[in-house]
Amino acid sequence: MNKLDIKTRATILNLLVEGASMRSHQSHTGVSINTVTKLLEDAGKACAAYHDVTVHNVKTQQVQCDEIWSFVYAKDKNFAEAKAALNGAGDVWT
Repeated sequence: MNKLDIKTRATILNLLVEGASMRSHQSHTGVSINTVTKLLEDAGKACAAYHDVTVHNVKTQQVQCDEIWSFVYAKDKNFAEAKAALNGAGDVWT
């Protein structure tokens, strides 16, 4: 099995943090999207494990959250023309 060197892994994760799409990494690094996906999954698991070990008893008085927009199957503006839209398809806000 091939392993990415640390510099390439750091570059990919930095691009993800900066908001670059997963597919854009192919042109920047020559790495397949499947490899980027696996790296992102591994990084997420490592971050979750680190968070679980190090963050405890955080006292908060106020939490601020931003919404995230995405879509399922088709955007609302294209939903009328969608051929096989499932129930719940369209714009999604989290």
